[in-house]
This record gives sequence, structure tokens and C-alpha cells, in this order.
Amino acid sequence: MVVSDRNGEPREGEGEESSPAATLTRAQLIKGAAALGVGAIVGGCGSSSSSSSPTTSGATNGLPSGVVGGPTGFAGAERYQYGADTAAGRAVEGLKRLTNNGRKQITLNMRMWSGATGQLTVPFPKGAPAVAELLQKETGVKLNLVAIDPTTQIAKNLQTIATRDGSNHILVTSIEDNGDYAEAGLALKLDEFMNKYQPDWSNDYVGGPAQVAMMTQYGGSTYAVSMDGDYQVWGYRMDLFEDSNNQRDFKAKHGYDLAFPKTWSQHADVAAFFTQPNKKLYGSVDLKNPYWGYVNWMMRYVSAGSPNQQYFDQNAKPLIDSPAGIQATKEHVASMAWTYPDTLSKSWPEEYATMGAGGAAMGSFFSNVTKFITAGSPLDKGYGKYIRTTLPPGRMVNGKLVQRSVIYFNNQFVVNAFSDPSLHEAAYLVLQWLSSKHVFDWLTGNPAGYMDPNRVSALDDSLVRSSYKPYACDELKTIIPHTAPPILSIRGAREYTQALDNNLQKALTKQITPEQAMSQTAASWEAITNRIGRQKQIAAIKASQPAWPTA
Repeated sequence: MVVSDRNGEPREGEGEESSPAATLTRAQLIKGAAALGVGAIVGGCGSSSSSSSPTTSGATNGLPSGVVGGPTGFAGAERYQYGADTAAGRAVEGLKRLTNNGRKQITLNMRMWSGATGQLTVPFPKGAPAVAELLQKETGVKLNLVAIDPTTQIAKNLQTIATRDGSNHILVTSIEDNGDYAEAGLALKLDEFMNKYQPDWSNDYVGGPAQVAMMTQYGGSTYAVSMDGDYQVWGYRMDLFEDSNNQRDFKAKHGYDLAFPKTWSQHADVAAFFTQPNKKLYGSVDLKNPYWGYVNWMMRYVSAGSPNQQYFDQNAKPLIDSPAGIQATKEHVASMAWTYPDTLSKSWPEEYATMGAGGAAMGSFFSNVTKFITAGSPLDKGYGKYIRTTLPPGRMVNGKLVQRSVIYFNNQFVVNAFSDPSLHEAAYLVLQWLSSKHVFDWLTGNPAGYMDPNRVSALDDSLVRSSYKPYACDELKTIIPHTAPPILSIRGAREYTQALDNNLQKALTKQITPEQAMSQTAASWEAITNRIGRQKQIAAIKASQPAWPTA
């Protein structure tokens, strides 16, 4: 996920000096991360326009016998090479049939977030081809990447629906949109192609079937292909927690040992302990601002049940105007005391910069926090080496500790159902190839973009581990199976979320009480459900149950 504000670009900070990188552009962030990459990034930003025909014999293309594709030119390239009987190999062979072994070039327009295109267009590591270049060389399929800002994604997709525009064959979406785009006829149902070509998601997503259901499905069918891992992780400064004076003083005050908090009650103790505004140190800088901050309420809320506190019951009745919802809201409001001033007008640039400058003890982040706050990055002022990541705090429920992360705004792709039907199969096969473990592991390690790992194989991959740090990859293996969905897999998911966000902002600014915030949100949700159709929503909610974690 890009480190950006609601308008897609970092903006000037306000008030405190707690945002030393508030004027960084996205390009600077990516450049800083790239400077620390596992290998030198060479070449430009465009994919090759060469239309050389692919070869069918691995031995004549610098590949071992029996290998049908994959990159060459760098140490360890064999990890990303594939045989015919793999998800990547089946996709390549299918595309070769469609292009007559590369003699008939197919050009596909693929809409993509601007900050992620580098993972397909920038060669990585040194000596390797770019991903899009390799695809064209092997199959004769040329990707024309149409870069858009993430914040324009919804408007552009709605325009595509309204006009039935088929000019872009592959569209970027987010995890919350699967239901609406399936019902609107924008996202093509992929079940038939999946049965034919057998992708490898189901046996390689961290968290297994629950993650597959969460990221890709609506109503029990697959409409999206996930190429991201926007799981919320909690980052903390190891040096502060391991300091002997801090340990002594904390135990004297609270009667238990200082450590990253296991529960939200402990989180309040730890955050208050470290908050020292006179020293520009804040206890917990998890976001509160509109559009991005609601996920921190969600992590508090969904951990209030065993195994989960869900947003709706099985009759689509809202559950948030409950003690669990009110408690989460009260805690969310109280946490304003432990973060920097003007927090409601600050977002990812300020939070990452504050953590990298040593101005925070802990906070919630995307999983790229250890990729971007690292030595040589403009975000790191010497504290990145101390950052460690872990599960969010949780709650004791019926004698069990329930800890829940939440994923949101996750980068997804769909085949545009309004595009030329004769190209639907090719568009799907490109997505299967890109998201296969061989190719996705390779491109995920590339610091020229922000599509994050979501595969078991990626978290064990040396390029990915060098980019994201080994300790962070190991923690993700625990965090991901504990990750709950935001509001998704139903129509109007963003509308429900916007109603929640609006009322949380009113509570944070003391316009209404936490009780009123939850009551008003529940009333808005009921109105949305009644307008869309309760029976339709009930069916979708029941179909989405496999997306909830049981860990």
C-alpha cells in the first residue's frame, strides 16, 4: 500500500514538527526504498516494446531443460523459473496458444496504481528483465499499463460501469469492491477459467482458504485476483521496550513487565507511559484521520468476540451498537491523548516519518513499514533498525486471548467484463501468471512498488525477506491468519464504511458521544440494507463467512 494521504500525495504537515517528511512525494518514498533494495535497479520505467517471439524450448532460451519460462540473468533466478505443470506454466502455455506461439501479438490495457507499476516495468534485481518485458518475450502479450492514482480508482471504475467502457481489459480495484463490481457486471466471474487453468492461490496464500475467500470472492464465486498484502501490523521501537530504565519505571507504576501489549487495556498503559510531548515522543501514532483511521477502530472491535465480533448478524442486523462497539469507540477516542497534535489532519506520510524519526513508541502500519523505514530511506533518521512488527493487541474473551488484524484497501485486479470477450481468457491468464507464486514472489521483492506479500512462498523468499526484513516476514506468518476482513463481500461495502467513518470522526471531535456514534451508524446501516435489499445482503453475509479467521 502506498504511503499517501486521501488525495494520493503527501501534504504539508501542520503544527508540530512531528512530520519531518510531510513534504516527501511518493516518488521520493519509492526512490528511498529502492536505494535500499536487494540489488541495484537498472533501466527505465517502460516495458520493452520488443515483439520477439517466445521460444518453447527452455534449453534454447537460457533455461534448464523442462523449464518453460521465468527470468534469467541474476543469482537465484532459478527460484522463479517454472515448468509447464505450474500455475505460471499453465498460464504461459495458454497465452502461447492464444498468440500462436507469439506470432500474433495481443495487447492488453491494464489499469494499475501509479506507485505499483514499477514492480512490472523496472528490472529487478540487477541483470534481470522487467516482469512485463518477460511476459511479452515469452508469450507475445504486451501489457500497456495505464497508471492511475489510488484515490481516483473508484471514480474511474464507476465511470466504466456507467459507460460500459471496455477499453481497459484489466482493472485495479480494492478488496472492499468485489461485491459491488460483481453485481454491477463490471468484474467477470473467473470460476470457469480457474477450473481450466488451476491457479495456485488456494494452496499458497498465508491463512489458506479464509484469505482466498476474503480477497477474491463474492457470493462463493471468484471475481478478483489479489496481488497485495495490506495487512495491518503493529510496529514498535524495540530499543524503548528493552531499555532497563523504562522497564523498571513501568513495572513500578503498573505492577507488570513492560512488553508490547497483548490487550487493549495494556495498550492504554504502555501508550500513556511513553507519551512525552515535551520530548516529541508519542506513545501510539495509529491513524485517526478520515478515510484511513477507521481500521484502528475495526481492530479493537473485531477482537471483542470469540473467534470474532462481526459487523452484522446473520439477518443483516448491525451489531456495532453493542457494548463491543461502544467500548471500541470509547477506546478509539481515548487514544487521541497518545498521538501528535493535529492527528485528524495527518496521515501515512506523517506517521511513517514520525516513527522513522524516533518520535513514536508504537503504531499500526501497512506491512511495508520495515521496507520503507530503513537505512538510506528519506523516512529513516536512524530508528528504522529498532522497528519490529507484531500482532495487534486483543481482548480476553471467555478465557482466550483474541487478537485480530484487519486488511483494507488491498490491491486487487479484475477482468473487465465490458471489454472484448475474445480477450477475456488472455486477461485472466495474465493475472494468473502475475499472481502465481513464481512470478509474484519475484516482483514482490522489487522495491520499485508497494504491492506487498500475501503468499507463503513469498515470505520465505530471499528477495522478499531482504526487502521487508526477515523478522517482519516471520511475524507476517502469524499476523495474516489472525486477520479479519473489513466490511466487504456485500453490496454497498464502501457506503457502510463511510457511514462508520463519518460518525467516528464526530466522536473523535466530541460532537457526539461514543454511544451516539454507534447508534447513528447502526441506523444508517439499516437504511442502506433496506435500500439494497435485506435478503440479498443476508445471502451475501452468509456466503462471506469463510473469510473470517478462526486462529
